[in-house]
Parts: sequence; structure tokens; C-alpha cells
Amino acid sequence: HLASHGYVIVSADHTGNARQTILDGKLILYQRDQRTNSAEDRVPDMVFLLDRMLAWNRGADSRFSGHLDAAAVAAAGMSFGSFTTVRVVDREPRFKASIPMSGIGLTHTNLTIPTLPMLGTKDRTLGPKGNELIRAYWERHQGPAFLLELPNGGHYSFTDIFKLHPQFGDGAGEVFTPMEDTYRIINAYSTAFLGVYLKNEPGYRGFLEKNHWPEILIWKPKNHRPATSSGSRGAPRPLRSGRCGAGFRRRIAHRVQRPLEPTGRRGIHRRGCVDTGGHALLDGVFAAAQGMGESVRACRAAYADHGRRT
Repeated sequence: HLASHGYVIVSADHTGNARQTILDGKLILYQRDQRTNSAEDRVPDMVFLLDRMLAWNRGADSRFSGHLDAAAVAAAGMSFGSFTTVRVVDREPRFKASIPMSGIGLTHTNLTIPTLPMLGTKDRTLGPKGNELIRAYWERHQGPAFLLELPNGGHYSFTDIFKLHPQFGDGAGEVFTPMEDTYRIINAYSTAFLGVYLKNEPGYRGFLEKNHWPEILIWKPKNHRPATSSGSRGAPRPLRSGRCGAGFRRRIAHRVQRPLEPTGRRGIHRRGCVDTGGHALLDGVFAAAQGMGESVRACRAAYADHGRRT
């Protein structure tokens, strides 16, 4: 979903802590006894990913050379990845925003970075104490902070596990908020949050001020500068020459003013860009893309060949 909005996403398979990792051509399986080591290795892994992305931008990979905005980089993660996200933004100032989902550390020192923590009230993996840590993280934060809580959500509401096991439980199943709704909520607020705090696009501010799903969502913004009368209505500012077309951005802005369609639905494809196929990352780094108009035009042409509107 975020890729369709002009972000480049990179996610780590942490050695020994992912189900399967390929390292130097060797298959490394998940190792339960490596969790402690992984807790220490995950933050350097994320910093390594960021360093590699910036190297690509400087010319190490022609596909991304000059196309990444090095000043607009965020970290996101779910569960253990959420713990990693909080720790990496404490340590690495090049990250400008964070989205920790279903998890948090015992402490955090970066109290000013814009952040969007998420949790499910019925999370059986973290339990009530774990959820209280997430709420305390939001309460303590001094910068822009938005608490997204699904009262009928669980730990795995922020994953795609339901695609593999529809009744997996703890967020996935008939007794929880339908995944189609969680997709809309998570995608909409994540897109608006990053639009404001990474891309500095004022057209998203008004969306962040309101709970658009009050029947199924608890939404708490704080330290957020309200939209002006013009900013709450309009589209993001036009792009400079050489970036994706302003009309493309306007369609995104208009779409975020109402609930976004879930990842993989036709609304994403109609915009003519890449679909990531999922709405949550275990943990990853993503940066705003710039000057990738050729890629957008190529996507549009491909979908035009299949008779789709772009």
C-alpha cells in the first residue's frame, strides 16, 4: 500500500529470528535460542538497511540513484519489530517518524519524533500489561503522537496472517474486527501520518484530527498542529518538475479524505503503481521516493495494456 503512495520499502529478515533467511547462499532457519541475540542485532540490522538505501540513492544501485529523499525516512514494525522500531529511532536520528504496532519497549528516549503506535485491546500475546506499556508510551511522548487502538482487535490484527489462516485467532477470525476494516483504518491513518510528517503535505492534516471509524476505533491525537481552513480541504502541494505528476498526488489526497480501500483492491491498482501485497511490516525502513516519474508512467502503461483505468 505505501509503495503505491510513493514510498520505497525495505524489510529485514533477521538472521536466526525469521522463519527462513538466506545468508551467503546458506539457508538459516528460525532458532528460538537466538531471540536474545536477535534483540541486540535487530537495531544494527535496521541501521544497515538505512545505510544501504542511502548508498543506493548516491549511485550504488541505478534503479534508486537520486530517487530517494534521504531526509524523509521512517521506521515501522510489528510485535518484536515494534520493539525494534522504538529502539532504532532512539539510537538513529536519521529516522524522522515511526509506526510501532502491537509492541513496545520498557523505555524510550526519543520523546519528540512523530509516532503512530497501534494496539488491539484484546491482544492475548501482549496481554493487558503489554497494552498498558503502549498507552504509557503514547502518554509520555512529547512530540506529535497518535494512538490507534482497535477495541475488538488482537495482536495479529496488524498482520496478513488471516490470508494463511482465517481463524488464526488473537486478531484474526470471526470474533474480531474484519480484516477489510482493519486494512482501511491502518492504511488510511498510516498514509496520512507519513504524508504530514515525512512529506510535509498539509492536505493530510485534517484527516488526522478526526476519528473516521468511531464505532470500531479509538483514535487519540496529541501535539498535532491543526490543519488550516485551506489545508484541511486541499490536496498536497504540487510536485516539482521531474517528480510524479501533481494530478497523481491529487487523486491520493482526495482518496485519503475518505476511507481508503484495502491493499490489493482495485483502488490501489487504478492509481497505476506497485502494490506491496500487505499492510504491515515485521520491521522495515521506508523512504519517500522522488523523481520516479518514469516508473509511474511505466506502471500506467502496463495497466493500460490490460484495459485498466490509470
